[in-house]
Amino acid sequence: MLDWDGGGAPNWFGIILAYPKTDLSGTTSRIFDADPFSGEVRVFNVGGQPEEVVNRYFAGNIGYINYEPNSAPSSPVDTIIFINGSSTAFNLENLVVTGSDADYDYAFAQYNGGRNYWPMVDDGANGPNTAILQNRSDTNDTVVYEGPSGDVSEESGGTLTTPIACLGDLTTVS
Repeated sequence: MLDWDGGGAPNWFGIILAYPKTDLSGTTSRIFDADPFSGEVRVFNVGGQPEEVVNRYFAGNIGYINYEPNSAPSSPVDTIIFINGSSTAFNLENLVVTGSDADYDYAFAQYNGGRNYWPMVDDGANGPNTAILQNRSDTNDTVVYEGPSGDVSEESGGTLTTPIACLGDLTTVS
């Protein structure tokens, strides 16, 4: 829905409200595709028939995401938030999920930069996922997840340079 090419100065959005429908295109909509985005979005409030909320390069802060699709898409969503290639810190304060059938709530790949913080998910009535956080490549800096290590699916194919710190059970995933 919003394809942002914001290289340069930091950007700021207060509230992004999205309620996509598949009536016209027949497919779901990605809400915010950032290539790159540096800055802050305070609130995403997403309903309808969405795909991912955030995709690709996002460096900065997201305050709150309410992800509440009113009907499942024809094919399941892989992940709600996918960060790929962030070179600076990423911080998400809160994610509330109700009625999602996503495989993962969070996923990241090619993470090369500052601290990366992922909170536990407030699952109202979440779908079949057992792994909340999916790691797809090596990490070169601190990645912190509020939940237990059992929520993390490590799929980089090797040992991580910097393990993922899981605060829920005070262990790491490498």
